[in-house]
Amino acid sequence: MGWTGTLRAIQAAQSRAEREDRRRLRELQKQAEHQEKLNAQEQARLEVATYENRLALLLSIHQEEVQEWRWEAIRDTPPPTPPDRVPARENAARRHLASLGPAPEPPMRQTSREAAALTALAAFPPLPAPPSPGDRHEAYALAKLQSLPSLPEPERKGIHEAEIAARLAQEPPLPEPPTRRRTRELPARERWEAKRPNLLGRLFGKKSEELLRLEAELEQAMQADETEHQQEMARYDELRRRHTELEALLAEAKQADEARFQAEWQEYQQHLAAKAELEQEVVTGRQSDEAEFQQAWAEHQQLVARGKELEQVVVSAREADETDYRRAVAEWQQRMAERAAAEARIEAGRQEDERNYQAVWQPFVAAEQAWRENHALAEAVLAGERDAYAHVLRELSPFQEISSLGSRLDFHLHPPKLIEVGVKVNGKQAIPSRITSLTASGKVSVKAMPKARFHEIYQDHVCGCVLRIGREVLALLPVDTVLVTATADVADSRTGQTTEQPILSVAMPRAVMQTLNFTDSCRGAPLDPSDAMDNFLHRGDFRASRRSGAFVPIVPLKPEDLTAAGPGQPGSAATAAPFNPFAAQWAEALRRNEIEFGFLRLTANELAGLLARPAQDNFTLPESKALAREVERYGYCLEPDPRHGAGNFWGNREVGLFQPPSGAVQAPAEHFQGAAALLQLCLLVAAADGSVDRGELDQFRQFIESQFQFTPDEHQRLIVLETLLARNAASAKVTLGRTAKRVPQDKHIVIAQFLVDVAAVDGVISPKEHKAMARIFEALGLSEDTLETLIRNLPATGREVVIQSAEPTRPGEPIPAPGGRDVAAPFKLDMARVAAISAETHEVIGLLAKAMAEDEATEPVPRLFGQPETATTPVKEVAPVPPVANPAPQPNAMVHVEAIIAATAPMGAAFDSLDVKYRAVAVRLVVRDTWARPEFEAVAREHHLMPLSVFDAINEWADQQLGDFLLEGEATIIIHRNLLP
Repeated sequence: MGWTGTLRAIQAAQSRAEREDRRRLRELQKQAEHQEKLNAQEQARLEVATYENRLALLLSIHQEEVQEWRWEAIRDTPPPTPPDRVPARENAARRHLASLGPAPEPPMRQTSREAAALTALAAFPPLPAPPSPGDRHEAYALAKLQSLPSLPEPERKGIHEAEIAARLAQEPPLPEPPTRRRTRELPARERWEAKRPNLLGRLFGKKSEELLRLEAELEQAMQADETEHQQEMARYDELRRRHTELEALLAEAKQADEARFQAEWQEYQQHLAAKAELEQEVVTGRQSDEAEFQQAWAEHQQLVARGKELEQVVVSAREADETDYRRAVAEWQQRMAERAAAEARIEAGRQEDERNYQAVWQPFVAAEQAWRENHALAEAVLAGERDAYAHVLRELSPFQEISSLGSRLDFHLHPPKLIEVGVKVNGKQAIPSRITSLTASGKVSVKAMPKARFHEIYQDHVCGCVLRIGREVLALLPVDTVLVTATADVADSRTGQTTEQPILSVAMPRAVMQTLNFTDSCRGAPLDPSDAMDNFLHRGDFRASRRSGAFVPIVPLKPEDLTAAGPGQPGSAATAAPFNPFAAQWAEALRRNEIEFGFLRLTANELAGLLARPAQDNFTLPESKALAREVERYGYCLEPDPRHGAGNFWGNREVGLFQPPSGAVQAPAEHFQGAAALLQLCLLVAAADGSVDRGELDQFRQFIESQFQFTPDEHQRLIVLETLLARNAASAKVTLGRTAKRVPQDKHIVIAQFLVDVAAVDGVISPKEHKAMARIFEALGLSEDTLETLIRNLPATGREVVIQSAEPTRPGEPIPAPGGRDVAAPFKLDMARVAAISAETHEVIGLLAKAMAEDEATEPVPRLFGQPETATTPVKEVAPVPPVANPAPQPNAMVHVEAIIAATAPMGAAFDSLDVKYRAVAVRLVVRDTWARPEFEAVAREHHLMPLSVFDAINEWADQQLGDFLLEGEATIIIHRNLLP
């Protein structure tokens, strides 16, 4: 290599070193950035955990364990017993010295084991000489092998075969079989043919002599040719016979030669087998000789080992004798030391007994003094003395946690049965105004807390403080009732100033408080502090919305209110005497002649206004069900009823109120829910072309009623539902979504077949009906090909079903039926076809009833604060009084929205600005309030999207368009549906 090559190599090495340095620098920078990112994520998690712990402290204040003071047990506790002077340790030391016995004698050295081992070694015989290897068996086998004669390997000779083959070769070859030759016949036939007369001559003429002669010659020629052929065949057969005999002899010769060879070969194989057997005997003999030698050598080694073992036994015995002697000396020394220590412990025990007596005597004096004070306090508390109550509350101070949250406590004693507590809650200052959470990238997301959520936490915190105060007071003092009044800074609209006003007043009897479960138990849902207020007599109301919400100032309860209400009576004191808000509206509707078919028609907002509820564009499903229960409290039935599959209310949705013909509000039977759902689905198809009239609806409703026995109340419910659906069939769409989600997939085809039959009862399926059917099939998970197949397979009932063509430019005319039949009128029910499908009706109604009633068993009872909750069981008697209190808590309801109309619903339209590929999955997700993580991931994969991408994309869009994240949570994904229009 020249100097130029060396220079290039040096430059290349420098370049590699520089690149390596830059790579290491980049790696160090990446590691530093990663470490900074990890530190930021840890800080973010700490910040979120602090926020969550703060919320948990606010919402679980009522769950803290309280220490119950049993003053009867304190009063009945006997006084402490004075201690006795007992020299326990001195006596124990003396007993221990006595248990050691007299002082032992020094041990003597023993050699018994060594002498026995030497005796055994002397009795062992001397060792024999080591054995040598032998070849007795191998030599015998070799002699037998050498005496075996040798035998050559046989060969194939074929002597007989060669002899017969030579004879066969001398024979002439076998020719081909002779053929029949016509050398004489052909010339004679030609001469005869030449003289042969024509057809007429043969029929009417007579043979000439020449023709007869030629025929005779032809006959002779044929005989001569045949004789010659027979002779040739005889010669050929003789030659073939000789060849066959020689070939048979040749085969026999081959077999004889082969038999001789096989006999010689078998003899040769036997010889080889005998030789191999002898060779194996040689090997076996060699192995036997080796085994005998190894056995003899092993026996010799055992004798050697035994001798060494005896020698080792002698050494071990000598060592054991020495060890025993040393152990005996050590034990003697230890026993002597124990006796000396025991003698010293006697004096130490005497001193310790004195110190212990003095240590017990001083606590006894203090305990006796404390017992006297506690005994006197317990007697005073049980006697209901005011000073004793005040002393207990002042000294024990059980409200430190509530005070740390900024609350002020005031007590008013009414011994011995009642105590009033005033608490100033500062929850609005204690509750964080922002929500802190972690994004998918590990960053802290801080956003303004929705007002509805803030006021919900505020409400639960206030109620939790009240419950905690009641629990602590009842645990401290033997009172029967605690009257807690919570005050807060409330804006006074009359003065424009913020003043301290009472917002909640609760009377908590001990008997009711003992029935509440304040722990998170696997037996049921944890206690909700706001719901728990309905167990007590209380005053207070709370109205929360996304825009505003606050406690309403109240007149607090007084001790005399408890006496008037009766002991332990739960409910809201503000609603103790409800009035009927519908009587005036019903009378006004009668005056205007607006009572149609026996029911009062209202919009949902009008209904909410009569019940003192705010108007809304959309009511949630729990709010809609709460309105229905409020209506029942006043002795009215409501249709459509959101508790039976009708979906939630919107502001201008029409509802019907009527008084039950039976006189008592009763929940409809399960088959009624199926019949109502069937009526809604049928109208969803029939109203697609906007040509539904009331007369046809009456026929269809009467047909449905003929399938089951309905009560008068259920009959009236169907009439109300039918009338409202005829005015606006859009509300029936929610039934489609419930059907698609609740009915098993294999039963969707049954409902689809029934709806196709319904669409065809008037003999014409219009384009709008066909489009509606296609959307229904899509919601049910069925293809459009299935729809076309069901239409083609419709049974004939006297008229052919015609599918009209859509012409958007002009109205057009119905296509006449084939064969000159009349034109089908819009939605003219063919009751013959309807009767023909009645066999399907029971099955379809059963499926729909199960779908509508599937989640009623776990239907939540939504709480409007300050109003009592109604029971979920049917009401047997109508009475305008609060229902049974303390209902069992129910899980949150799932709001079902049909997937098939999501693109046209207001909620679906809200996603117009979202990326196209995420719209479908967003519409799918908002049909529920919560999704488990596996369910959320399954929905994302159904749309061929990554779950994390769906989560981040929707939240990024929601943050820009709605001002907040739409999705939240890890194990459970929470959908903030209140952000959507």
